[in-house]
Amino acid sequence: MEVLTVSQEFNKESGKVDLEKESLPWLVTLDTKENGVLATYHVDRLPDNVLLDAKRTVIGRDLSIQELKTSLDQLLKR
Repeated sequence: MEVLTVSQEFNKESGKVDLEKESLPWLVTLDTKENGVLATYHVDRLPDNVLLDAKRTVIGRDLSIQELKTSLDQLLKR
């Protein structure tokens, strides 16, 4: 399993600084392209969450914390 945080900023440099301050323990990326991660998975509002399978197929989106927890529990039991 891999966790990815995607941020979108109007100012690339200030976005990098903000993300570095967070020092999250998983992969973090700054999406600055029109055809980037946010466009690929049709994210049209922030915050949002998208749950992908190993083939990067969307298997859940806009999940509540409880729905996300339940989905992850089920996936990790496999």
